[in-house]
Amino acid sequence: MNKCVYNMLMEPWPEVGVQKPDRGLVRILFEVYAGQGGELTNIVQYFYDSLRAQQAGETEISDLFACVSQTEMLHLRKLGQLILQFGGDPRLLSYRGNRAFWWSSGYVNYGGDLRAMLRRAIAGERQAVQTYQQIAGRMEGAPKALMERIVQDEVHHIELFQRTLSELE
Repeated sequence: MNKCVYNMLMEPWPEVGVQKPDRGLVRILFEVYAGQGGELTNIVQYFYDSLRAQQAGETEISDLFACVSQTEMLHLRKLGQLILQFGGDPRLLSYRGNRAFWWSSGYVNYGGDLRAMLRRAIAGERQAVQTYQQIAGRMEGAPKALMERIVQDEVHHIELFQRTLSELE
């Protein structure tokens, strides 16, 4: 059995159908999709952190980062589908003002020891919870339920990272 199952919430995912096109909301979704602190960045960040933890001989921490990265990939997929449902094109970019910025590997933090990686992960997940809650406040129905479901995962990730950090200290 995939060991990541033990680090995942098994709550169902809301089904979101086609929505009324909303360019403003699509632009907001791009930030959590492929922005500097978005899901794509988290996938790559946790992949990198997993490799670094493995190199340090911390197999359990490496596995945790790898598993959370997989969950973030599911979030990326759900957000891409939601962008499509609201009439957008799920390219790997975000917006600042009216300007589009393509996703960059420069968004990834390539430094730090294991404790710093875990602290950074906790801070990032906390920020994600706040951002998703704000976005959910602009939605209703299934799209709102989807944002709330992602929040559940992010809160769970905070708990996993905090427990791991406590065990290290």
